[in-house]
Amino acid sequence: MSSQSSLPWHMPAAPGNQGRSMMDSSPANCNGTLAVTSVSDYDGLPGGLGTPADETDLDDTYTDFSNWGSTSTASRTIAGPGRLILSTWSRKACGTYGMECVSWGPWAFLSGTSMAAPHVASVVARCYRAGVCRKEDDTEMSKIMAMTQQYNLANPGYGFEGDPSRPVQDKYFGYMVYGDRW
Repeated sequence: MSSQSSLPWHMPAAPGNQGRSMMDSSPANCNGTLAVTSVSDYDGLPGGLGTPADETDLDDTYTDFSNWGSTSTASRTIAGPGRLILSTWSRKACGTYGMECVSWGPWAFLSGTSMAAPHVASVVARCYRAGVCRKEDDTEMSKIMAMTQQYNLANPGYGFEGDPSRPVQDKYFGYMVYGDRW
């Protein structure tokens, strides 16, 4: 991942799904990455009112499987929806790995930090497209993190249990990404 530092952007990276510190989880533990933790969001709205698909994680909470950061990684740790995300899935793989495909297409509901990372990657792409973010002057990560934090703090209902406004002891999940900016 250190070779990625020459790229003109910071790489969103999934920190893993073992429910532990990401400090030994590559590539999310590398400098130059935006480590993307996972959040349950069943209705796309704040407030924790969505109906959980099962009893594992409630709406608007960190997912029990998501690896987390610490205060030393706070400047590059951000959260995105990562539980039961509709994703393309091979019809041949339906029923394997515990995946159940939907009847109306080659899709399945998948969970993981690898499902959360594309949400943040799209925010990074939109920031670049708008001409706001540039790695050359080291603004990309700081602008995305600052915008995310500002939005979360200005809108107390936004976010999730486990974010810095509602912390979980010794675990840092970051603020929930806010993508409706650019």
